[in-house]
Amino acid sequence: FTPVRRDGYRLHLPEGGEYREIFNSDMKDFGGYGDCNPWTLHTYDTPNERLPFAVDVTLPPMSAVFFKKIG
Repeated sequence: FTPVRRDGYRLHLPEGGEYREIFNSDMKDFGGYGDCNPWTLHTYDTPNERLPFAVDVTLPPMSAVFFKKIG
């Protein structure tokens, strides 16, 4: 939790493919500002990193965000 929004935060992942944001506590339904990620996020290769794939996400301030691999 940080009071600063993080755009383009690289989230490293063990599996490539498509991911979906399944929970974001900054949603307007919960009284937040609605800083949500696109419906579907596509990974890209990061061969020189510890985990082989990554996706860039928005992390809203003072919030929790959960993602799920789809497909």
